[in-house]
Formats: sequence, structure tokens, C-alpha cells
Amino acid sequence: MALTELFIRRVKYSGAPSGDKCSDGRALYLLVKEKNKYWRMNYRYAGQHKTLAIGIYPEISLAEARERCRHIREW
Repeated sequence: MALTELFIRRVKYSGAPSGDKCSDGRALYLLVKEKNKYWRMNYRYAGQHKTLAIGIYPEISLAEARERCRHIREW
């Protein structure tokens, strides 16, 4: 299920040591930690899983994070 701005504003940190992942579909997800909410993107390079940091919410909005993710996939 795709994320919404309302969900992102309301989601709270549950206390998990590694944070909570909220997927937006495909490779983009929101990592919710105690202090901030971080945009991350998973990808593969040379057969290995990697993670790319896109930015911090609310500095990077949902629409902008999706656009950056799309741009990165095209690159």
C-alpha cells in the first residue's frame, strides 16, 4: 500500500532498536526512528543489496522522495 502524507505525519516510533520501516512500494520506504523520519531506497548493484539515503522528512516531501527515487532508477 502506498504511503500518504497523513500517515507519514501521524506514524510514531514503536521503540524497535533498528527503527520501523513503512514501505511505499517498489524500493522506497520511510525509516521511522526516535528522532527523525528518513527516506531510504533499496537497490542492487553487482548482485549485492544496497541502501541509498534520500533525505529526512519533512525536508523532503513524499512527492519529492518519489521523484528522486524514480530519477535514481532511470539513472
